[in-house]
Amino acid sequence: MEEVKRSVGVSAVMSGAVREILVGTASRLAVSAHLLFYRRDERWVSDLAGGDVSNTALKGAVMIFAPSAGEVMSALPMLKLLSSRHPDLPMLICATTISGISAAQNAGFSAVRCFPSSRSLYRRLTAEIEPKGLIIVQVSYAPGLPIDLMAELKSKDLPVVVVNGALPDRDVRRAGLWLYRGRAWIYNAIRAFCMRSKEDADRVISLGADPSKVFITGDMKYDAALDGVDEEHSEALSKELWLIRGQPIVVAGSTHNGEERVILEAFRRLRVRVSDVRLIIAPRSLRRVEDVRSLAAGMGFSVGLRSSAPCSTDIIVLDSMGELSLLYGLASVAFVGGTLVPVGGHNVLEPAAWGKPVLFGPHIEHTADAAEMLLASGGAAVVKDADDLNDKLAELLRSPNLCRDMGVAALESVRSRTGALKACVDVVEQIILGDDRVAAEWSRG
Repeated sequence: MEEVKRSVGVSAVMSGAVREILVGTASRLAVSAHLLFYRRDERWVSDLAGGDVSNTALKGAVMIFAPSAGEVMSALPMLKLLSSRHPDLPMLICATTISGISAAQNAGFSAVRCFPSSRSLYRRLTAEIEPKGLIIVQVSYAPGLPIDLMAELKSKDLPVVVVNGALPDRDVRRAGLWLYRGRAWIYNAIRAFCMRSKEDADRVISLGADPSKVFITGDMKYDAALDGVDEEHSEALSKELWLIRGQPIVVAGSTHNGEERVILEAFRRLRVRVSDVRLIIAPRSLRRVEDVRSLAAGMGFSVGLRSSAPCSTDIIVLDSMGELSLLYGLASVAFVGGTLVPVGGHNVLEPAAWGKPVLFGPHIEHTADAAEMLLASGGAAVVKDADDLNDKLAELLRSPNLCRDMGVAALESVRSRTGALKACVDVVEQIILGDDRVAAEWSRG
């Protein structure tokens, strides 16, 4: 029996050792990849850690780990509120993608590209800027967490807070995989989990989080959607594109290959019923702008690019970043892409926050909660194909009262879900900034 116990113990130790070797190898590969793809026009975490950039302004910063543009955009309203409450507080956004860095810098925040793992770099970085703590934005809890950065903060007893936390079933299963075992310490390293829903809270507790650290604060995407409404800049864009006030405009946002042809065919038929309607298409990927332009031109439409400020074309194709929300503000009706093809959908809340009727296809897996909320409120409708899209657009554009009522319903449904923004800021102030004036009393139920 003792022999069996010793054998099991040795096996467990060896298994853990193999995991550590694999994780260490991954860390070294990450640094090697950095050296291969490093660009001098980008600011990397290695620049800060190596002292190549003056870090005086970042001393005592709150670090924010938001891997891509989606996480950065969802966190911006929270960071703006935090900055308004603490104007002298430096903040540093760490993202793993170019789009994430661009989104942060366009909003006026300091940002660097970082690695999922590189313990020595994070050791030097934290010694250099002496951060107050780390905010992690809606990252999956298996491979998505910045493990080495968290380990370094834990060694210095610095606080970590998760905001807008979401934990799908697939990530719970992934967290149980052999490679990710032995990471129970991360749940102790995180001082507070601000989760979107009770289901997300229950799942993170099932993985080992202390229930007393888990709070249900709601989803910041509703606050973020309203924060994106900018009437002044939207009106300026309208003038730049020579759009006529009162003219019916359809904006199709975040479209994918296979959707544009359906949209264009619906638009062709729609013009028979609403002759002065114009269409703005915003492909999800800027790499597809020329393909979409060529497709529309091949179907007989006059087409212009946003960058050329077209004045009288049937269709405008958006070839810039960061302007889709402003275009939704100019729409009479909005269609959200990634939903007529099996992609799972994109942000249906952006047009809803502008008070616009929202149309989308049946593939809404990635945005199901928001889409179902809009459908239940009467602020949105599902379309299946070109015929369906044509009919719904014609119905809305020929009935101003119906169009207005759907838009109002969409906006009110978004407003009814706000509040996560302030809740998350309250928790961050308590845990990371030690602000005793804040009394955030959140319960799991």
